Amino acid sequence: MRLSYAALVIFAGTVMARATPHTSRVDAVTDPFHCKSFGSDCSIKLIPNTETYQCNCTTNPNSLPDLARFYSDNNYKGFEYQGYGNYKSCQNLPFPLWDQETGSMTSNTNPAVICCVFTGLDCVKEGRHWTPVDPKVQEFQGYYKSGVRSFMCNLKVDEKSTCDGL
Repeated sequence: MRLSYAALVIFAGTVMARATPHTSRVDAVTDPFHCKSFGSDCSIKLIPNTETYQCNCTTNPNSLPDLARFYSDNNYKGFEYQGYGNYKSCQNLPFPLWDQETGSMTSNTNPAVICCVFTGLDCVKEGRHWTPVDPKVQEFQGYYKSGVRSFMCNLKVDEKSTCDGL
């Protein structure tokens, strides 16, 4: 089953998140991204020219690839989570904000990647729902609407690339 809506997906190990101010989920005072829980090298900042909050962590020492962006709301709105990591490596979405609050997603296009999303932690296929996704997913539906908990990406070779090889 492929999701019917497009979404650009790129995700990995380093934690970065952005949020649009003045939405119901944004509260910079209480650290809605749980930014500080990722380590002492993480801090939340307001980016004035874009009016977004960003959680920056300097935990990408190996310049890992940029894999995907996940958004807390449909149509690429709300909090944004950027992921970096190795190809073919499972990434769990941060708990508790992201693992069940993912509304939409986009994948890296330069270089292009193919990503799969999973309803269980640790990219487990058995007994869980999982699917490859298009480069842009405007709205997660069905099992994925309230349950994207992990993802995995690989370089896209051609139109036949899927998650089966991951």
